[in-house]
Amino acid sequence: MLTCSDARKGGCKGEVTQWLRPSDWTSWPKCETHLDEAQAEFERIEATYGVTSDVAPAWFDPADAGESFDEV
Repeated sequence: MLTCSDARKGGCKGEVTQWLRPSDWTSWPKCETHLDEAQAEFERIEATYGVTSDVAPAWFDPADAGESFDEV
């Protein structure tokens, strides 16, 4: 029997299933409530930072980090 990985938060409801997180392909047991929360948070992060893309977001400037890969 699976236990929700967020059970310590409380509020678990529904069947516990494995959630395959798209950013790193790790698997986490989540109840229906915490699965919905995790998916919404992943979508928010993806929309903001594009973590599953191999291209930097349009707003990213490497100079902000003091790095530029185009320099010789």
